[in-house]
Amino acid sequence: EYRGVGCWQPVSLSPCLPISPIPDPRSPTPHPVRVLVIAGSGSNCGKTFVAERLIPALDRAHRREAEQARPRPGGGGPITPPPAGVAVLKVTPWRPGKHALPFDAALPFQLHTAPEIIRTPGKDTARLLAAGAAEVAWLIAREERMAAGVADALAWFSARPTPPALLVVEGNSALPHARPDAALFVLRPGAALAPKHLAAAAGCGLLVVNHGVPASPARVGDVYTTDPLSAVTEAEVCGRFPPERRIDLPPGAAAPDSPVWLALADGLPRLALAPEE
Repeated sequence: EYRGVGCWQPVSLSPCLPISPIPDPRSPTPHPVRVLVIAGSGSNCGKTFVAERLIPALDRAHRREAEQARPRPGGGGPITPPPAGVAVLKVTPWRPGKHALPFDAALPFQLHTAPEIIRTPGKDTARLLAAGAAEVAWLIAREERMAAGVADALAWFSARPTPPALLVVEGNSALPHARPDAALFVLRPGAALAPKHLAAAAGCGLLVVNHGVPASPARVGDVYTTDPLSAVTEAEVCGRFPPERRIDLPPGAAAPDSPVWLALADGLPRLALAPEE
């Protein structure tokens, strides 16, 4: 049920306790919605940019699939309404003093769905909605409660009157917990890399090297580690992916109608599954 404005949480449990059980890793179907996770090499690598461009391409691919699966006249049986296209879950870890976020520090996590938050001009959530997402929610969670937050967010989307055909989850923090059907890693050349980025890349099946969007001047030179011995090189990240699982986005790919996006959307089911070790 809802409590407050756009915050999804059971009211019967103490906010100091896990709000929902972590899915059993042995379960073959932890959620009925197909999930694509977009991870990346930092907060300014282009994850939202890639999601913006992929949403309409994925939606077109979904509608084509739905049309092909629709029963033909005289085939008998009811016509099942198609799922509601592509929805997006934005995932942000909360750390004290680091973010000015709409987050109640007394809670383990919050799932925002209210329009006054999602549609805030300039926010990633507003950009994703404008790109054509059927629905956008924003999960903000303490890192130690991220698993419970992701589980509740997936349950929320699954329980919608018309669940999405595909849920795009943006954020590295969700990758270990969402158990996605597919995942891709966005690398911005020149980004400062740490072991956590290499670990995220290891959980993805497709590398997208983003030359299409320059770094924000305010974020150039981001440092994610102060220990030179723990730094990770671009070569180490790229080395996780064979050539057929790497896509380079040139600057011209920024156009929403660039063929690269439709080709990427069509190839995701095949390319973005993390290869087994």
